[in-house]
Amino acid sequence: KPTLAVQDNLSKNFEKIEELPEEYPDEITAAYKADGGYVFKATVNGNASNLVVMCGVDDSGKITGVEIISDEETPGYKDKIFPLVTGPNGKYNGKDADTVAPEIASGATNSSRGIYNAVKAALNAYTVATGGEVVEKPDKEPEQVIDTTTPKTNRTDDEVYTLAKGLYDT
Repeated sequence: KPTLAVQDNLSKNFEKIEELPEEYPDEITAAYKADGGYVFKATVNGNASNLVVMCGVDDSGKITGVEIISDEETPGYKDKIFPLVTGPNGKYNGKDADTVAPEIASGATNSSRGIYNAVKAALNAYTVATGGEVVEKPDKEPEQVIDTTTPKTNRTDDEVYTLAKGLYDT
């Protein structure tokens, strides 16, 4: 079971959005809709490669979870930043467009910034999906943190779908 199952009773009518609206941020490469929220897949630049990041957003516009599903980052970088933002205790969980701020790990600035860009893209896609207008706001000051646990990365398409659905399964 995915580690991002942080919302109750939101798995009804979970489905992939086949055609992404052109108003979605360019980073968004897939989207899923459920009764109670969305899951967005974003591809962003990291330190050594592209990062593919999955972000759940509930129907109030708050992040329910973040998971890195594919990367080629240097282990030293991802060991610092991935544990900070993934899983049920991820620093972005519960944040919305007004409260999200970059979570930057010392020594892993580019990887950290990439994940933050994925979270921002997901929140912007949510705003578009719910009929709102995206307004760019200046970034808040980042928090400096370091952690050294490494989660699983580089998932298959089936694992990605299961992970996306798992954002809403209890």
